[in-house]
Amino acid sequence: MSEVVTVLMPVFNAANYIRESIESILSQTYKDFIFFIIDDGSTDETPEIIKSYADPRIIFQINPFNKGYIYCLNLGIERIDSKYIVRMDADDISLPDRLGKQVSFMETNPDVVVCGSGKINFLDGHPETETKVFNITDSTDLLFSSIFNTSIPHPSAIIRNSILKDHKIVYNEEYYYAEDKAMWLDLSKFGKLANHPDYLIKYRLHQNQVSTTKHTIQRRNSLAKTRLVLLDYGVQLQEEDLLPLQYICYPQCCNSLEELGDIERLILKFIETFKYHDGFQRKFVESFLLNRILTNVTWSTPIGLEIMGFINSSKYLKWEMFDTKFFLKSLLRRKTRGLFP
Repeated sequence: MSEVVTVLMPVFNAANYIRESIESILSQTYKDFIFFIIDDGSTDETPEIIKSYADPRIIFQINPFNKGYIYCLNLGIERIDSKYIVRMDADDISLPDRLGKQVSFMETNPDVVVCGSGKINFLDGHPETETKVFNITDSTDLLFSSIFNTSIPHPSAIIRNSILKDHKIVYNEEYYYAEDKAMWLDLSKFGKLANHPDYLIKYRLHQNQVSTTKHTIQRRNSLAKTRLVLLDYGVQLQEEDLLPLQYICYPQCCNSLEELGDIERLILKFIETFKYHDGFQRKFVESFLLNRILTNVTWSTPIGLEIMGFINSSKYLKWEMFDTKFFLKSLLRRKTRGLFP
């Protein structure tokens, strides 16, 4: 696999989506690539669909039984010797100029170790729901954001393979379902993270994806990586910090004013730590973290009117940040948004 680019796509029981995904790669304006597809023991028609494509760029491997997503990703890293590894998932869609734009970006920016792109979310079966997701393109802002949540969509990534090989970096099984976030943070020790400013993939939302079916494990493993990276920056978290950290990484409806207070306390600790760090822009750090406390408060209207006292005493929040609906829902103790508990 010695072309400049190899597209790596593990698949498992993806018969409903696989044709659209494959064809989005085969129809790229950038033509010189290898397409390495690993079927991980599918029990549906996925292997037959893949075999129906006669394109010589496709290398197809079938695992005799399901060995797991990370196993397949690391098998790809082991087998691929191309300059770049492009990630693709079986339920997503690459726009026609994705490869050309990302390869050009990586060639122009040799200090970048991984580059994602903007993504367009859509509900499966409802293309009219297409929505562009905010895309962080500044390298330092992207790194800071990635400490808390991955801001490089996994199926949009192009990775500089030499960094993986030279530093023996692979996807870590300890962070299953958050393996991409862990990978980007490991790569960031050896170069810059980036997102191409253009929107180059369409990201399908459906009930069977990991963020829906495995969200509890995903969050737990993601938070474990966050804690480890924060420790590298000198932030030692205690047991009482774990719940507010979860709320910062995954804003949701809080149960009490005490929980909101703990979130703000931890955010203040983060701001005090990172405002003196030369690698991050203070304005972005404060804006990012402020948005997290604001979102938690906005979604915590079931606490009731007592939340007004919290806003009034907050160091960061102002009355003008909230609309009439927020105050009405606080009065009625109604939930602003349905989220995972």
